[in-house]
Parts: sequence; C-alpha cells; structure tokens
Amino acid sequence: MSESTPNVPMLIKLIARFIHKDTGQPVDDPGYRVQFYDHDVVKDDFLGESGLRSDGVAEIIFDGETFQTGLLGKIFERLKEQKPDVYCQIVDIEDKSIFRSTIRWDVDVTQFDEVTKRPRSTVDLGTFEFLVGDGLQDPYHYSGILRPML
Repeated sequence: MSESTPNVPMLIKLIARFIHKDTGQPVDDPGYRVQFYDHDVVKDDFLGESGLRSDGVAEIIFDGETFQTGLLGKIFERLKEQKPDVYCQIVDIEDKSIFRSTIRWDVDVTQFDEVTKRPRSTVDLGTFEFLVGDGLQDPYHYSGILRPML
C-alpha cells in the first residue's frame, strides 16, 4: 500500500443503515449486498461491498487512496480528491441493482476526534429508506455531472 495524501487516513470505514421505506423495519435480506462508490465524472470508484446485518447495517473498510484515482490525482499529487462523493447501491442475488441512494457530496473523511486529536476514520453515512427501484433513474449518476447546480 502506498502513502496516502497527508490529510486522508490510510483506512476509512463507511457505515450505512437501510430501513424499508414503508415499514421502517431494517433491510436484512441475506440475498442483498450493498456496494459503496465514490461518484466521479468519468468513472465511479468502487470502494467496497458488504452484506446486510440483521439490524440493516452495512459497513466496509477501504484504502483512502481508492477514491483518489481521478486524472488530476494521478498527475498532480496535491490535487488529489480529499472528500469523496459517496453513494450506495443494493444489488440482489443476481447482481442486479435494485436501489441506489442519493449522493452524499464531499464526505469529510479527515475528521479529527475531539479527545484524542487523531484522525477519525469512521464515517457514518446515516440511514437510507429502501424501496426497490428508488434512485435508479437519478440523472446525476449517468450524466457526468459532479453535483447539482444550485
């Protein structure tokens, strides 16, 4: 593993919870897997994959350099991406995408623990309401747009 950009931890843990939109119960189907991605203009970076626990939680640990693979990051070390734009998708047993979350823009993976003053490498993305088919037609995933224009 090579050295990461100074402010980005070497290993980062992402956590996400999934509940059924209609019942509020945890999504815990053993045939479902959650895939985590960093959204980029040319090609999204795959960060990792997890099953769902009985409480609807999925989590991965990935190398901080995984989302720093854009063209500028390869050419100019100091311009490497510091804050990934993260989304999750749930795939079924046939590897078919059945849900895609909204994109969490500029996820801060360089937070510091207020007590220890060390980088806190765990990021909780929060709870997503799951409904089969939701998010699959989100134009930001297919248009090459980095973020919505405000």
